[in-house]
Amino acid sequence: MASRKEFGSLSSGIIGSFASRNNDIEGYWAIGKLLSYCQSSSENALHIDLIRRSSSGAIPECEDIAIVYADMLNWLLKKRQIPAEWVVAATITIDFVPLDHPTVFLPMNNSSYSCRLICDIVDDNGHHHVAHRNVCCMPHDPMKEQRSSRCNQEMLRCIATYIEAETGYSAQKISRQTRLYHDVGIDGEDAVMFLEKFAEQFEVDMSAIAFYRYFHAEGLDSLALLKSLVGLGPKARLEALTVEMLEVSALSHQWQY
Repeated sequence: MASRKEFGSLSSGIIGSFASRNNDIEGYWAIGKLLSYCQSSSENALHIDLIRRSSSGAIPECEDIAIVYADMLNWLLKKRQIPAEWVVAATITIDFVPLDHPTVFLPMNNSSYSCRLICDIVDDNGHHHVAHRNVCCMPHDPMKEQRSSRCNQEMLRCIATYIEAETGYSAQKISRQTRLYHDVGIDGEDAVMFLEKFAEQFEVDMSAIAFYRYFHAEGLDSLALLKSLVGLGPKARLEALTVEMLEVSALSHQWQY
């Protein structure tokens, strides 16, 4: 027989899942990405309403997480045959506080945070069933984090399709290690146009890219071309710009290299 006492274990299960490294956004730990959002928006906390399936965060990723955990709550209720009307409120609070001391897992620096997670389920008798979890975290950094192997491959497929449409290079041959200049053969003015369209289609800020590191100077301004030719500017040997670099930048909407 269903019992309201089970709400305590439901709260613990939900908050345990939320704290897990398996809770990811596009392959990266969700808590690190949420911390990055809070820093960019000058917020210290986020709130998720599991009944309304909504979040206080103003980015799509926050809404996606709200939907995932609202669905988890509904699934747990059905699994335990608990009437949904017994739940009048259910929330998750994510509160970030800068660490004031080093830990075993994180050094003491300005990027280290303590994340306090709280799941609160309120039943129809007005009782609160609360579970807490504390984790240490740092802001999301795609240069330091390894993406989960479970990550959806949709972005990679989209980029491969884009490359094929722009260059004729078969999408079936494209992997994350494929190099634009060395393998696909993009260079000079064609590379300029390719990156401009890429930035527009995938909404990526490419202003920080050092073009001359990956392609020859054709298509750049004449001064840059002259410097390259006379040896006063970039070296002639080109570095590899890979599909993985495009993918990471597309996911973060900013050139990362």
